[in-house]
Amino acid sequence: LYKAYKKTDQHTKALEMHEIYIKMRDSIVNSKSARAIVEQEMNYQHNKDQALLEMDHIIREKRQKMIVYFIGFCLLLAIGFSYFIYNRLRITNIQKKVIESQKQTVDKKNTEITSSIEYAKRIQDAMLNSSGKIQKAFPESFILYKPRDIVSGDFYWSYQNIQEEVFFAV
Repeated sequence: LYKAYKKTDQHTKALEMHEIYIKMRDSIVNSKSARAIVEQEMNYQHNKDQALLEMDHIIREKRQKMIVYFIGFCLLLAIGFSYFIYNRLRITNIQKKVIESQKQTVDKKNTEITSSIEYAKRIQDAMLNSSGKIQKAFPESFILYKPRDIVSGDFYWSYQNIQEEVFFAV
């Protein structure tokens, strides 16, 4: 209409139509751009939501991996500790058997030594003169014989010859 009015020299009407054309064009452009802006905002919001969902999914996966690694580490630690305890018990049992064997050996040796000492006591008692002979030779004397354990390191001996001389040794 603008072009037609312009050719017919109706400039007022041509101007009016041109102004209406501009307003309508601006209105159409504005509605297209508003629609484009809304679409872009919706796309942005959708992409943002998708990114948040993906990040949340990645965080959950990382947490699950960390939990699995932690549980695996704890199990590995428990297995290692169990092996250590088992090994220590095994070594302790071996040491216990060795100690028991050594104790039996020591007990046997102790019994043999005690038997030898008791036999030495019998020999020592047989070698020592009876206190009756010494009492007869020395009426106001006494013998204090107290061995520390079983056998004493002290010996006494007496002898009376025909001339009734008494020989005494300690």
